[in-house]
Amino acid sequence: ISEPLTVVEGETLTVDFAMPHPEFAITPTEVAETVDPGHEVTVPMTIENDGDGPVEFTTKVDFAGPDHAASGGNGAGFGTDDLEDAWDPIFDFDLDTQESRNRGIAFVEGNFWVTGSNNFDNSGPNKLYVYNPEGVLQLVYDQPVADPSPVGFYGLTWDGDYLYGADNGWLYQMDISGGQPVTLDSIPLPVNPCRYVAYDTERDIFWLGDLTTPIYGINRAGEEVYEYPQNIYPRGAGWNPEDPDGYYLFLITEPLSGTTVTIRKMDPANGDLQTEYTFESEDYTPSGAFVTNTWNPLIWSFVTLYDGGVADRVQMWEVLRNTAWIDLVPDQGEIPGGESLTLDLTLSAESLPSGEYNVWMRFDHTALGQRVYVPISFTVTGAAVEDEPGSEAALPLAWEFNGAYPNPFNPTAAVRFTLKAQTRVTARVFNILGQEVAVLADRTMKAGRHELSFDGSSLASGIYFLRFDAGPLHQTSKMVLMK
Repeated sequence: ISEPLTVVEGETLTVDFAMPHPEFAITPTEVAETVDPGHEVTVPMTIENDGDGPVEFTTKVDFAGPDHAASGGNGAGFGTDDLEDAWDPIFDFDLDTQESRNRGIAFVEGNFWVTGSNNFDNSGPNKLYVYNPEGVLQLVYDQPVADPSPVGFYGLTWDGDYLYGADNGWLYQMDISGGQPVTLDSIPLPVNPCRYVAYDTERDIFWLGDLTTPIYGINRAGEEVYEYPQNIYPRGAGWNPEDPDGYYLFLITEPLSGTTVTIRKMDPANGDLQTEYTFESEDYTPSGAFVTNTWNPLIWSFVTLYDGGVADRVQMWEVLRNTAWIDLVPDQGEIPGGESLTLDLTLSAESLPSGEYNVWMRFDHTALGQRVYVPISFTVTGAAVEDEPGSEAALPLAWEFNGAYPNPFNPTAAVRFTLKAQTRVTARVFNILGQEVAVLADRTMKAGRHELSFDGSSLASGIYFLRFDAGPLHQTSKMVLMK
């Protein structure tokens, strides 16, 4: 009805009208795909609107689904049915080392590594205890330090290749591939004792400090790159490269006197702090932390070690859902009546270990009926084929950006690079006006050699700029499209 209606007194006006009636139907109604490690698959999904009015829709990767039953990788589950809230407790276990000086913790290579001073009988070297993902003690190793302190390692961290522990003014680089850790190198520290340490995958540096010292960022030569004053008394640290706010350094803190434990996160660019979670802990003092997405690849977990005398324990919380492996384009929109829209669902095994991953893609819409859940089952097969010894691919990895090839190109170019450790990769293409024309990558990728493809078939000939960021790599390169 587009014109004003007038009704004469004493008369009746009859108006015939129809309300728009959008409809929403999506195919396929379920997705099941299998790929080899490091590969990806794209599945087209089509929304049909057979009604006579526009339908709007939004989407979300749903880890609970209609029945709250998501799972991932090694089968590790989630804390509660209310899977929308961060900081749900998801796992804990008691340490049975009989130590009163368990200090540091990390989850690497499928196991929890816990530091100890072996002070339960005051004999022998300091220890490293290895627990499996279920919290069962598997192995005990000597800490490989020639001149140890009585306490041994405080913090532990991992750079994708090696385990690091801080003791007696040095950060020790350890190879754990052969079982018993072997020290390969040591980095001088600006603080002793060093109570916490976390590896920065973006800058290839280490963040560390003691209770009352500044928070230091040092490079592999031990040189101070950053120094931020603090009065929060950090006791453990971990690195979360997927934090949506860019506050990647997570710290668990507790005052020298008091029982209030606060988990904070810090922006490494300027030292700004935000509070994430606060709770009371009367019986335990936090004494180490780590952030990982390998205990359950579908979530980023915050792991902390609690010192309770000889009754120490490990506690884990859910921090963030890992959705870097699943992408839907577009993820929202409006479809006119009588029309359809095809979406591209991409599932990537780039950062996922072998296993089966089950989630839902949730569609909320303005048509009649309830929201729609599409179950997605994504299986990553067994280990990839290993490179032949002596081949180029088998050489030790280093951070490397090779740029686009060929250049000039028509219409496609390959962008090749090597990551020394798992990190977030962003690769974006801009025209000479500074307008973004393509996003080649914006996700976490594992260590190794990688290749992205840029298709310029829909673009005009000319000069374009590729902005690439990954770990310590920050590059802008020129590409010339010649048709």
